[in-house]
Amino acid sequence: MVIEKADIGELPGLLQVILGSRYPDVRRRAVEVLFMRWTELDRDDALAAVKTITSPQLKATALSRILYEWAKTDAAAAWNWVTAMEDDPVLQETAIESLLANGAEKDPLGYASWAAQIEDPFLRYKALDQIASAWGRADPKGAFTAALEMNDPVLRKRLLVTVCYQDKSGIDRAQAMDLILQMPNKAERIELMSDNWIRAFASDKPDEALRWLVSHADNPDLQKVGGTLGGILGEQVKTVGELRAMALQMPAGPLRDAFSAQAAWMRAASGGSVQEARELLTLCGPCIEREFALGVIEESATKP
Repeated sequence: MVIEKADIGELPGLLQVILGSRYPDVRRRAVEVLFMRWTELDRDDALAAVKTITSPQLKATALSRILYEWAKTDAAAAWNWVTAMEDDPVLQETAIESLLANGAEKDPLGYASWAAQIEDPFLRYKALDQIASAWGRADPKGAFTAALEMNDPVLRKRLLVTVCYQDKSGIDRAQAMDLILQMPNKAERIELMSDNWIRAFASDKPDEALRWLVSHADNPDLQKVGGTLGGILGEQVKTVGELRAMALQMPAGPLRDAFSAQAAWMRAASGGSVQEARELLTLCGPCIEREFALGVIEESATKP
């Protein structure tokens, strides 16, 4: 193409020709090639040329191409330039996303350390979330190990949530949950276990998830986890007899109460037998979970 061999003095004129094209796909592809060439010849001049483009979409395309080429030789400098942008926050957000899309998977720790310094909390969260997604998909085992050792609570949580849902990650969920139980922040570990890890485990291997919970029945932090698993199995398991047998593997107390109550209300709420749901509640002692389940069951009983 003529663009790939153009001298720098020809590029401004070529840009105007491209911007005048009637065909959007032609404009976009030509802008990418043009700014690849422009960056090769004079990156600062290319950055100045971006400001002359009025279309937000094409401006983003041009800047993304510059950053892609720049990051090949000096990713830190490209990142610093982008995070110093003050005149166009929308373009800045797009530029950060572009850098992360092309580099976060290769150097997640480096990009995470840069992202943690972004002053805007919304932009910082979005950047860390994108890093976690890329890292968790590319290297779930490595991401999991790193997450347990890092101090940033946002990145740690996003990594641990991302990797728990990765199919064929090679992570043993039972072992992973044992490690999460050792995290110092009680609220964080309970949230991760009950909202994500036990759900992923039960969806993949429900029998193993139950065995894991029973083997940790003496841990008072797992009441909410037990309720979550009870709800999942209350919808999955065919007979109430099986559910009762599962519940009876746990000692009487808060864990069994939470498991039985949530299994009962999920059974009723998902269209199962109200009588079976009531039977499950006989395993549950007086508690808030039982009262809630009873309300759901009675409401289900009145429906035609």
